[in-house]
Amino acid sequence: VKAANEKNWAIGMRLSGLAGFLFNGANIIAPLGLWLWKRKESRLLESTGKEVLNFQLSFFAYGIAASILDSLITTNVRDTDEIFLGIVGLTWLGFTAYGVYQAFKGREFRYPFIFRPIK
Repeated sequence: VKAANEKNWAIGMRLSGLAGFLFNGANIIAPLGLWLWKRKESRLLESTGKEVLNFQLSFFAYGIAASILDSLITTNVRDTDEIFLGIVGLTWLGFTAYGVYQAFKGREFRYPFIFRPIK
């Protein structure tokens, strides 16, 4: 029962970034809250929470960079506004889905291409 419960919490941590669709900043606040709440229960929840939080923070930074690039590069090109932000968003969604899949399979997963300020 503990392993199944642990797996469910890991899935929830991976999904918690989707809370950002509800309000700005929730994609960081929700994983942070779950990690702080559950991190002492198991090594899996400790590492999953840190990884998800680092992922969300990294993609927040990538989103800012993409917005700046979009405003600098595509200002005079019609129908391509926010192309870089779209690429970042789709990449974020794809990695989120893959992380959930890995958690569902009971595997740990480290996101590629992210900063890991929380050790």
